[in-house]
Amino acid sequence: MATELVGLLLERAKDERNRIVGALVDSDIQSFVSELMKNIESSLASDTDEWKALIPGRVILKQFCSRTPLAYDNFRTNYINVAHQMPGNPFAEIVEIFTGFDAAAAR
Repeated sequence: MATELVGLLLERAKDERNRIVGALVDSDIQSFVSELMKNIESSLASDTDEWKALIPGRVILKQFCSRTPLAYDNFRTNYINVAHQMPGNPFAEIVEIFTGFDAAAAR
């Protein structure tokens, strides 16, 4: 029974190893990064909001907080609170969407 289980696990490990090696092709990684950077730079140059969807803001913010004495949850909460008080609230569009959901649900 143990020998059979070991054989099954080794076979699964081999399949996973092959899958990972097949996914980590240098030329594919280079193409992906080049295309992504081209799209970000184009969005910034054209002054569109597309870059916001291309940059993983949450990941970057967590990395930033991990390298400072700031706790991610506290920083995020404080940022949101300050942003709500700013003229030109960066969350205005999101608030509007959810207000629309609330109004539709109340009907």
